[in-house]
Amino acid sequence: MKKNTFVYLIVSTIGGILFALGMVGSLTSQNEYFHLSLLLGISGLLVLLLALIAYRRSINKKGPRPTKAILKISALIVASCLLLGTGMSLVMVYSQIILGILLGIVGLLLLFGLIPLTIGIRK
Repeated sequence: MKKNTFVYLIVSTIGGILFALGMVGSLTSQNEYFHLSLLLGISGLLVLLLALIAYRRSINKKGPRPTKAILKISALIVASCLLLGTGMSLVMVYSQIILGILLGIVGLLLLFGLIPLTIGIRK
């Protein structure tokens, strides 16, 4: 295993752990830690993004050119993930089970429907 691959593996694991701890902490019932959990989750996302950028530069590979199709599908993916997360939050935090499950299912269906579109863009 190359050194840059190993470093990327370690840094992305740390970023993933920070992101997961932030998300779990923001869904607990103790609201006094919400801002700290949100900060932890955002820092985990930033670590993951910076690790990806550094790894791609270390292997001299440029990112994909943003075409209209990539931007539209990326926006749909973000919207469906937000919909799924909203459904999870409604169930776990606000005890609105029916609405949360319905929103979560719609978010999942949107994500599963977008998978063939993202595969088709790569070709």
